[in-house]
Amino acid sequence: MKYSLLAIRNSIDFFLRNNLKISRDVSRDSQIPERDKKIQKEFEEFFNLLPWKDILKKLPSPLLTVTDIGARNFVFGPVIDRCLERHGRQAKIHGIEIDAHRLLWGFHSRADFGEFYAKKMRSGFFHGMDFLDWKTPTDLALLLNPFVSKEPLLSWGLPLSKLQPDRLFKHALATLRPRKGILILSCPSPEELEIAKKLAKNAGFIEGSQIFWNPSKNSVQQKPRYGIVYHSDLSSYPI
Repeated sequence: MKYSLLAIRNSIDFFLRNNLKISRDVSRDSQIPERDKKIQKEFEEFFNLLPWKDILKKLPSPLLTVTDIGARNFVFGPVIDRCLERHGRQAKIHGIEIDAHRLLWGFHSRADFGEFYAKKMRSGFFHGMDFLDWKTPTDLALLLNPFVSKEPLLSWGLPLSKLQPDRLFKHALATLRPRKGILILSCPSPEELEIAKKLAKNAGFIEGSQIFWNPSKNSVQQKPRYGIVYHSDLSSYPI
């Protein structure tokens, strides 16, 4: 009953958000909110644990296409951009968010902040859309804490109709360039990680390196990040 009522409420709220779009631009010169700075720092710690030298060996394109799937307000976009810049790579980075019109604070939506963070990058783009409609071939995809079970999806305010983890992983593989694409996955719990691993395997991904980030007592994100690097083809394995 609890989930049924929450699912109904989420469906109504989601419909209203996407039909009564409230938007208020965030000035390009605005300061990054302190909370977002902390979130970026924590994510950068996780991101720096990845085996970038080996990952980028598998991505020969001089200009990478990167997708942050489920980007929320695209706060991680500048971190991704800085990391690739440090490794001497150019990239077009796309933040894709299905619930882009959710209001955050100051009557700014996720899309408003998404555009703000896109402007902080060398070549960033924010898209308020369902990733299942994304068609552009991709070199590097990020699935950071994807919804793979009912409770997290509902707690984040989405309707149950948007819980399609099988299609999500299969579409992620389909958009990656054949034999060259890399997927970076993170999950906040061992239980969700196991579900995601099965979904990735069923979709056809090849599992590579695993990493682990543990939060401190002062971290904004209080759950760990269990990360896995996935390859789109056996010829890319292992790192």
